[in-house]
Amino acid sequence: MKRILLFIPLLFAVYITFAQPTELLEKANKEYIDNNYEEAITLYEQIVNSGYSSAALYYNLGSAYYKLNDIANSILNFERAKQLAPGDERIDHNLNIARLYVVDKIDVLPQFFLSRWIDNMRGSNSSDGWAIWSISLFFLFVIFGSIYFLASSSSVKKIMFFISVFVLAISVISFKFSADQKDMIMEKSYGIVFAKSVTLKSSPDESGTNLFLLHEGTKVKVTDKVGDWIEIMVSDGNKGWLKSSDVEVI
Repeated sequence: MKRILLFIPLLFAVYITFAQPTELLEKANKEYIDNNYEEAITLYEQIVNSGYSSAALYYNLGSAYYKLNDIANSILNFERAKQLAPGDERIDHNLNIARLYVVDKIDVLPQFFLSRWIDNMRGSNSSDGWAIWSISLFFLFVIFGSIYFLASSSSVKKIMFFISVFVLAISVISFKFSADQKDMIMEKSYGIVFAKSVTLKSSPDESGTNLFLLHEGTKVKVTDKVGDWIEIMVSDGNKGWLKSSDVEVI
């Protein structure tokens, strides 16, 4: 029951702002609720093509594609929703469900525990969320710094100095996390394989040696591009070349 409920569109999600195309979105949500998934997708895609985006919009679009068993498009839109709301457990849950239908089960390269912890911490909030933290903490730094300069007691000065340095450090780290999250979205360095199956080549041409096979729905990292070909890397570290038309960038 919980799994079913999670695929109900987020009609009242906090991600939707006053700038949303309300009327069109309401129509799309109604079509979804009425099980008219193709019509809902058409309307959701129309909203996306208009330039509007939000985590809830991509979540609803991914859910509609999932209902039609279009796993590649479902994963693509859940991944886009995750970029905008990385800490949302509902998005993670539904993304993991969709991934169960992907043919390729690729091992992930082991990661140093500190790097893994930093990645998890950075991914727990969005770019905007980390920016808010950074600005808020910087204001606290100014307040504590002011107390440090105004205090007459040496013990208070010492405490305020260490607190100020600590708060400033956290503010800088939050700013860095915000910038990193923004770069990940802007650089579009990840994609989803849309071809039913594709053989990766050792070089960017048809005469290249066949390396390995990938299937629809697999997430890849784009590492290079030459003409109509892109080099991708999968989570186990293997690399190869394929046509850019076989991958949709997240």
